Amino acid sequence: MSFFQGKEISMNAGVDLAIGDYVYQFDTVTIDYDIDVIMDIYKKSLKGYDIVNAIPNKKRKFTSKLFYSIFNKYSNFAYKLDTETFQIMSRRAINRIYAISKSVPYRKAIQANSGLKIGSINYDVKNDTKDQIDSKEKKERSKNAINSLILFTDISYKITLTFSMIMLAFIVFVTIYTVVVFFTENPVEGWTPTMLFLASGFFGIFLILTIIIKYLSIILNLIFKKTNFLIESIDKIK
Repeated sequence: MSFFQGKEISMNAGVDLAIGDYVYQFDTVTIDYDIDVIMDIYKKSLKGYDIVNAIPNKKRKFTSKLFYSIFNKYSNFAYKLDTETFQIMSRRAINRIYAISKSVPYRKAIQANSGLKIGSINYDVKNDTKDQIDSKEKKERSKNAINSLILFTDISYKITLTFSMIMLAFIVFVTIYTVVVFFTENPVEGWTPTMLFLASGFFGIFLILTIIIKYLSIILNLIFKKTNFLIESIDKIK
């Protein structure tokens, strides 16, 4: 690469240059697996899987585990994402993903939502060593994680909706409290309408934010889901 552009873009550049019917994508240069695993995922792809992931049997990092748990919970993908070391993709999978959207910053999300058959092979880790990640790569990963949660999950909508419900409960409480004070005490003139206005105003702000975020999520779906439908395969009827 001419300059640092992050792993996702570098992976896409490698796929663009590849000309084979099957393409391997390695997320790291660290080899913590038997070399036979490389052929194992290829053999599994021949059984009808367009994408096969090699997943290590080891404890995940807390940040990685947290990201995937949130992503899988708030996305509606047919396949759950996991931390893989490398994968193999068929040419059909590459063409399908590029047809959906080539510019998406998180390739694994598009793969999971491509409508194609995805498999995985778990392997036992050998010579477990941690990758040395520089500050630029850490920053890039954090940015991609946040962008992916916004683009492919409805967590933002759920958060704003939750806050709107909290504000609704709060405005009900403030309304009851204001009415009680108005009839039982002698508040300063203008205090009652001011309290009601502030409470309803805060609720209105969160309600508007909820509608805007939902509207933006619909626009994003229309932009990134360019195909009218997705098929997994075509079977002949005998």
